[in-house]
Amino acid sequence: MLVGESIETVQNAATEWARIRSETVRAETEWRWQKVFLESTLEALTERTRILEDRRDYLEATAARERGSVAELGLKSEEGLELLQGAGERVQALSVSLVELRSWLPPRLSEALEFSYRSLEDPSLSVSERMQTAATVLNRCFQFNSAITYSEEILVVETGQSARFLSVLYWGLSHAYALDSAEGIAFYGSPGEKEWVWEEQASLGPTVARLMVLYHDEATPEFVEVPARLANPIGTSVQE
Repeated sequence: MLVGESIETVQNAATEWARIRSETVRAETEWRWQKVFLESTLEALTERTRILEDRRDYLEATAARERGSVAELGLKSEEGLELLQGAGERVQALSVSLVELRSWLPPRLSEALEFSYRSLEDPSLSVSERMQTAATVLNRCFQFNSAITYSEEILVVETGQSARFLSVLYWGLSHAYALDSAEGIAFYGSPGEKEWVWEEQASLGPTVARLMVLYHDEATPEFVEVPARLANPIGTSVQE
């Protein structure tokens, strides 16, 4: 204690020193705690940064691949459009050919394909629908051509004449035999120069009638000779 200082002054100085010391200890303690917290926070942020950088690198690589894929898909899309356009043109050409072929088809088959032919003549039909319809027509033609088909129809077999009720046997797409049972007159049908045509075969009536009986299993099987033609390109034929 300095000379001349009172006890009170010394006590005040000691109290202030104790307070300052206490504040210093508290600050040091808080700093040590804050230091640990900040260090742990820094480690977490560093790890988070590393994860985000890895994620960024992954996304950049993925985006690069996707950009490449998009470019590749663009090329494939162009190729696909070209192929689709080519397919559409080929299907359209096939549709035109099938429509032109219709006049040479047997009347029974032509009538059965009425709805399909209407669809083929519809310009708004999509490529896939047109392809499916064309396939339907072709399949029906193949099926009809692989069988003997019996039907009863009302047909105009001669231009300018009245329609007749006829029993008809179609030999696939190649030819047919028709019989007017009321008059006993037979007709031979086949693709002509421009369309399917019927030719009267008056003397053939009994033979075709016998053929009808055999077809319906109403008599003992036997050979029946009937005329036929070897089919050449449409419009020409060879009589046998």
